Amino acid sequence: MRWIERVAPGVVAARNLGVSLTSAPICVFVDDDVEIRDRHFLASHAAAYGDASIGAVCGRELPPGASVDSGRTQGLRVEGVGRTEALLAFDRGSSVPAEVAVFSTCNGSVRREAFLAVGGFDEQFTGASYGDDADLALRLADAGWVVRFDPRPCLVHLMSPAGGLRLSDPANRYRERERALSGWLFALRHAQGALRWRLVYGWV
Repeated sequence: MRWIERVAPGVVAARNLGVSLTSAPICVFVDDDVEIRDRHFLASHAAAYGDASIGAVCGRELPPGASVDSGRTQGLRVEGVGRTEALLAFDRGSSVPAEVAVFSTCNGSVRREAFLAVGGFDEQFTGASYGDDADLALRLADAGWVVRFDPRPCLVHLMSPAGGLRLSDPANRYRERERALSGWLFALRHAQGALRWRLVYGWV
């Protein structure tokens, strides 16, 4: 294990730095408030890259107390809706594999080659940023990489009220303004028409 300390805090730049410092072909991201019960978690991520066209994989996230065998299935038919809308509405707790460009740094992996080819996470998403992972998924898809949901790499997201990017944490240096700016950036870049204004209303 190698511990790297950055002078300026920031998850987006830190993830980019982490990828730049490794030579591993597949990089896995998890949140700081997760519980991984499966000893084969990393192997499950690696196994999802059997096809050379796959650039990134989003794993399954369960809420505290949930069982892996809960049988939760995806309610949204991703066919027939826009790619951005499918990503935003997707249930990452689903137990069903799906062909949808969805990604989350709570439980996601990326082919290093693909990550570097699109410039990694966009560091215009700063501070309490939300949307940098979704932005990466859509840019990977635009570049011709397959980004898919695979429920086999599964973890429990504990949703801790403190730490990370939680704005409810009094010790957090991040601000709502940063999240709003990230929302604007994502909406202007990836959404059009009614979806853009729904994002602006609900996020910004």
